[in-house]
Amino acid sequence: MSAKFKRKLRKDGQPRLKPGPKPMPRFEAGPRPVPPISIEAAIEKCDAAGRAAVAAVMQKHNLTSFDGISSDQHNQIREALCIAWRSALPTLKPENIAAFMACVAQGIALDIWQGRQGTQLLYAAQVCTGAARGR
Repeated sequence: MSAKFKRKLRKDGQPRLKPGPKPMPRFEAGPRPVPPISIEAAIEKCDAAGRAAVAAVMQKHNLTSFDGISSDQHNQIREALCIAWRSALPTLKPENIAAFMACVAQGIALDIWQGRQGTQLLYAAQVCTGAARGR
């Protein structure tokens, strides 16, 4: 054996191995679980989103109050409020059903939903509740 080859052997005669790259950390596929949201926090989130949407539309039209607004501006404010409120609703997961229903009910009480939107959202929550029980 050549001296060069002997240097590459360990004392026990096995070849020396260069350290390889470190293994990649294992990640689980899918989104991280979101903790359930409380009813109060959900309503506050929807309310804050609605207020921000109304403020944005009012700023766009340089309005400081609701006095003397046109019907077109009123419709734009209402539509922005509805979209913002709906976007802020908690996800329809079994642990968030109560918060979801509370936000929808609050929206009904504040006349945010147009037509049958509120009842349709409550029906969706009812269907999810039944599906969760069936598991």
